[in-house]
Amino acid sequence: MEIIVFNRRWVIKARVWVCVIVAMSLLLGLAYWQLKRAEEKIRLQSQLARQASTEPLAIDILQAFPLTEADGLPITGRARWLAPTIWLLDNQMIDGRIGYDVIIPVRLGRDTQPMLINLGWVAAPLDRAELPKVEPPQEFDVRGLLRTRLANFSLGQNIEDNKQWPMRMQRVDIGKLNEYMREPLYSGLIYQVQASPYKIHYQPIIVSPERHRAYAMQWALLAVAVFIVALVASSSSKNASTKNALNVAVGEKQTMPKLDQLDGESLTALKVDDLDKSKITHTKTAGVKLKTNRLKTQ
Repeated sequence: MEIIVFNRRWVIKARVWVCVIVAMSLLLGLAYWQLKRAEEKIRLQSQLARQASTEPLAIDILQAFPLTEADGLPITGRARWLAPTIWLLDNQMIDGRIGYDVIIPVRLGRDTQPMLINLGWVAAPLDRAELPKVEPPQEFDVRGLLRTRLANFSLGQNIEDNKQWPMRMQRVDIGKLNEYMREPLYSGLIYQVQASPYKIHYQPIIVSPERHRAYAMQWALLAVAVFIVALVASSSSKNASTKNALNVAVGEKQTMPKLDQLDGESLTALKVDDLDKSKITHTKTAGVKLKTNRLKTQ
């Protein structure tokens, strides 16, 4: 399909523009998602700041909080490790070195529900088949931050069950970890922030809201760029009035007009590129000379 706007010929190809619309929708969707992530980070920052101003809670008081309100609360208490259970959270990088986070179940109090605690980072051996040797303390003081919003997406197998401890896992999935426990775990994870035998590195917010907004702007500009490129590609390089004078439509097979049938204005607008010399046959020398003389008299 062709249209003429602003004295220019525009070639509209349905398949091309369907691809353009799909690409723009995808890019704008990514921009919107980044904006939503920025809003979530702002709410999280506000909640963590509010929770940090409160006194650390004991486990018996924590049980009264809904999970959504408990996210980000500071936790304190005396923990007892439920040995020998140890999970190693895979693909944790510190200072360019790969390693694991050491996660163990503990009980904070005599009759309380077991909870998971992340003690920190330990370096991985060079051999992937070998796991680091970790020996958590039997009892220790907890000074940590509770997170109830846990990422539960991963590809492939989560827990590598080698029938001995420690076990390597890809994510913290409370439901799957409960299969190895006698009692169900509390739906949250405490990150130890003080006094740990392993390296503490947890940061509640890694990507700031400002960076999410910058990513959103990038995706939006890419969508605009796709539209502009498609628009420029659809514009014909020939002037519409010249095309009408020559009666040549883009993409259609037509014969070239005879030179002796064009008026002076059309000949002036006619460019050398518009002539397909391979299709012009000169069978009579006299005819060629006649056409040449007519061009000179114009």
